[in-house]
Amino acid sequence: MYKSNSRISKNSPSNRSEKSFASLDSTAMRNNLQEFYKTSKDKLLKLKAEIEEIDNENEKQRLENKYLEDKITDVENSRNKIIKENKESRNIIMELNKEKKSLLAQNRELKQEIEEIEKEIEKNKLENQYKIKVLQNDIEHINLQKESNIKVLKNKEIQEKLNEEKLEDQIADYKKQINKYKSMIEELHNQDNERNKIIVNEAIEMTKFLENLWKIIVFI
Repeated sequence: MYKSNSRISKNSPSNRSEKSFASLDSTAMRNNLQEFYKTSKDKLLKLKAEIEEIDNENEKQRLENKYLEDKITDVENSRNKIIKENKESRNIIMELNKEKKSLLAQNRELKQEIEEIEKEIEKNKLENQYKIKVLQNDIEHINLQKESNIKVLKNKEIQEKLNEEKLEDQIADYKKQINKYKSMIEELHNQDNERNKIIVNEAIEMTKFLENLWKIIVFI
């Protein structure tokens, strides 16, 4: 630094002034030199401070640049990651869109099937209502027929009871007549037995008579 100051002093206006004014006394020269050194030293110190400040700024800028570079690297990594995630997301979205289209198609098919089923249900409902109405009419008719048949059966039962009572009376009469005829038959049978006995006895007597007559004829 001292050599640098010497070079500065040789080329400075003060050196030229010193050569031009050789007649000045050494005290003035020392004063001037001291003032020059002092001024140069202040300038150098100021320059050194500025350099140090610049170095500090440079270091600060370097650290900031390093931070920014790291930040840029992080941002770049994040960007690459986001790009990759976006690509994966696009693939997922494409798959989801495919599934969505498939689900929409299935939904349309299901909706159409549901509409057809609802139409079929409505048709069956109307048919069932008609069948129920027919059945109700049949049931009403059957109930009326049943009531009519019950009345007929009740009347028939009453008539059969009357007929049964009449038949029982007739049977009683028939029994009386049978008993009467049975008594008559027994009486006739008894009379026949008596008549048969008489006839048998008469036949025996006749046989004996004929035998005796035959014997008489033979002896004659």
